[in-house]
Amino acid sequence: MNFDPYATLSQNEIESLHLQNKEVESLVRQVLNNEPGLKLLGYLEAITILRPSVLIGQDPNLGYFREGQNDIVRQLISILEQGSSTGSLRKSFFSQRKSKLA
Repeated sequence: MNFDPYATLSQNEIESLHLQNKEVESLVRQVLNNEPGLKLLGYLEAITILRPSVLIGQDPNLGYFREGQNDIVRQLISILEQGSSTGSLRKSFFSQRKSKLA
């Protein structure tokens, strides 16, 4: 079953959401595309994505909550990766990140 989040929206509402998304992406790049921002992103990744979503014995619903947290950090990383071919700080962060995950 496919879910279309835009199915009930008018064309104007869809265009407005796309403009908001572009603004958020721009803000993420402005805030995180520097040494302190990438350090913060590394910390967020360490306390979310690099940890298990749920441990044996925990309420399984915690996994859904944790995956929501992980998704937010993945979105931030994805926004920065979209332009990662230009910034040396981003290149450094993402090469370190890949070596941690390997």
